[in-house]
Amino acid sequence: MEQPMSNITNESRQEVDWNVLTSPWLEIMTVDAERKILSPLDALNQASEIRCIALASPIDLFAASRFLLTLLYWKAEVAGGVTPVREALLKGEMPEILLRAIKVEASCFRMFDDHAPFLQDLSARNTKEQDWKSAGSLFSEFASGTNIAHFHHGDDDKMRLCARCATIGMLRVVPWTQSGGQGKTPSVHNAPPIMTLASGKNLAVTLGLNLVPLPGTAGAPQWTGQFVPTDKDAAVPHLEAFTWNPRRIYLFSPEPAEICWGCGRVGITAVGPIVYLKNEETKKRSDRKLFEWQTPQPFTPPMHPTRR
Repeated sequence: MEQPMSNITNESRQEVDWNVLTSPWLEIMTVDAERKILSPLDALNQASEIRCIALASPIDLFAASRFLLTLLYWKAEVAGGVTPVREALLKGEMPEILLRAIKVEASCFRMFDDHAPFLQDLSARNTKEQDWKSAGSLFSEFASGTNIAHFHHGDDDKMRLCARCATIGMLRVVPWTQSGGQGKTPSVHNAPPIMTLASGKNLAVTLGLNLVPLPGTAGAPQWTGQFVPTDKDAAVPHLEAFTWNPRRIYLFSPEPAEICWGCGRVGITAVGPIVYLKNEETKKRSDRKLFEWQTPQPFTPPMHPTRR
């Protein structure tokens, strides 16, 4: 399944070396209504010049926004904490010291790293080929299994995703994963997850509106490896919740493919099939209740009096 690096063309090498933080995959619209594809790091740097994230699906829009917010929560302390960062963003300003702190951590976001691949469990790569799943497992709307022949006129083994689409699929897993067969549990948001996202005049303000101070422990994000809660009987630290991975996933090195089944790009390198397993560590608390987590709410809807 894995292809030697020497067989990858120079044009495809960018996707082999794909970095979720520094590679361009995030579709945005500028304040001048120009469409661009930027890296998340560049999007944060240009946040006041960006009108909004322009991903078509609301699911992807939230997943990408949550990723950017996770980065800000993670490194907010270097800029004085969440509240000062929020205040700066609401003015359309991005603290330079915060961007530098995020950039230093770029090695955490290598999609195909040999030792610590982003949001993946390296030990899962030893799964038998007969148990590999369709790359479409990352997308709830992609037909797979017994549905694929009817809805997509293909088969699971042939489905391929380019690095851009695989990135979006991976970022969906944390907030949006639903229950599945064979004991597959939902994300920390439970099922069905209900999310809110406030919107401002530009991306900086949007991030500021949603970057709200949170009670409790911050904890640390788990960017790689099999996700294991630090304490199954304690309140969930919010950085841990932002990277809560209810699946054990592994993406094999990308290979030349005719077409990406997600975006339709041709002549690319792509991944598929993939390893997509349940994670027993995120199943239940010791008291047999599902983990409880309240997603941050940027605002409280006004209450309307009952009409008589």
